Amino acid sequence: MRPHEPLFHWIATHLVGRRITPDIVSMAALPPALAAGLCAAHGWFIAAALLFGLSGIADLLDGALVRASGRSTRFGALLDSSLDRIADGCIPIGLILFYAPYGTVVLVPAAALLAGLWIPYIRARAQSLGLSLPRLWMRREDRFIAVLAALLLTPWVFVQQAVPGLPVLIVLAAIAAQASASWLWMANDTCLSSRSSGTVGLRS
Repeated sequence: MRPHEPLFHWIATHLVGRRITPDIVSMAALPPALAAGLCAAHGWFIAAALLFGLSGIADLLDGALVRASGRSTRFGALLDSSLDRIADGCIPIGLILFYAPYGTVVLVPAAALLAGLWIPYIRARAQSLGLSLPRLWMRREDRFIAVLAALLLTPWVFVQQAVPGLPVLIVLAAIAAQASASWLWMANDTCLSSRSSGTVGLRS
C-alpha cells in the first residue's frame, strides 16, 4: 500500500453516498490543471505548483472513490485516462509559451510534453497486445512529483540566472531523457515478448 492511500481511502469512504461520483472528481481535476498551465505561461511558478498539486489530489481521490464505491465503469476509466493526458500537458505547454522568447531552451519543455505521451501510449498499446511490461521509472506519479518539486524550488534556486526557472528546465530535461530510455527499454521488452509468444500485428 502506498503512503497516501489510507488517507484518500478515508476521505473517499466519507464521500460515498453523497452524490459525488468518481467521474465528477475526475472532471474536477482538469480546471486546476488548466489554470496551472496558464500560471506557468506567465512565470507564476508557485501558483502553478499549488494548482497542479490540487489537480493531482483530485486525480488520486477519484481512484480511491472508485475503490470505495465500487463504481468502476469502462466509460469512467476512459474519461479518467483522457483527462489525465490533457492535465499532463498543461504545465509543459505553459512552459513552452513562457520560454518561447528565450530561444532554443523552449525545446526542453516540448521534449517533456512528448515524453509525457510516450510511456502511456506504449503501455496501453502493449496491454492491448496482451504483453506485460516492467514498472520502470517516470510513470505519471513520478513525473507529477518531479514537476511539482521543480516548480516549488524555482523561485528559491538559481534566481540570478539569465534564463529564469532553471530548476524546471533541469527536471524537464531529466524527464525527457529518462522517458526516452524507458521507451527503448519497453520497446525492447515488447519485441522480445511478442517474438516468444508469436504475436503478430504489432503495427497499427
